Amino acid sequence: MLDSRYWIGSLRVDKSLIQRCMNLQSLVYALILSATIMCCHSTKTAVERTLTTKPKYSIKERLNHPFGTILKLTVEIIDGEELNDKYHESDFLFKVKSIDSVAVTKKIIMEFWDETGKFPTGQFELYKYLHGKEVGSLDSNQSDEIKKKYVGREFNILAYEAGGFKGIPDESYSYGYVRQDIAFNFYNYLVVIADLTKSK
Repeated sequence: MLDSRYWIGSLRVDKSLIQRCMNLQSLVYALILSATIMCCHSTKTAVERTLTTKPKYSIKERLNHPFGTILKLTVEIIDGEELNDKYHESDFLFKVKSIDSVAVTKKIIMEFWDETGKFPTGQFELYKYLHGKEVGSLDSNQSDEIKKKYVGREFNILAYEAGGFKGIPDESYSYGYVRQDIAFNFYNYLVVIADLTKSK
């Protein structure tokens, strides 16, 4: 019969005892590894939850037609200063009066992008459009004078609705990223592709 014991130095030890100790050691290592993985996963999940706060925004057409639909619109030029909104105070916007000859009953004011070269979006662009030259600055009298020739006028145009994201997420300030801008959101705008207004 084989001897089931080892000699360790002058100490005689049973082989089965050594095997049980080795199995116990492996079990301890396995438990430590499992605990470490679970801890890392929990930490990662907590960080992800913190950094992936879902922003609140809505992607929806304002003209009740699919984005990119060419529409015949009647619009009025609006002075951005009337909106009491610093972001638009030097801009001009469209107030939509009718869509495909159907009068609009609710107030729709939108930014626009002009592809025709006939609809300035800002005061300096308007000055250049009216006078054929650029200007470095405008005083209040000059500004009021050029606005009289543009603000409040109505035009018939072909345009389509588009949109995109811009602005700064609210959570960015928590990370030290500070920049003056509008809130991060999806913003709709019109792209003008033709002026249908008849000359008077």
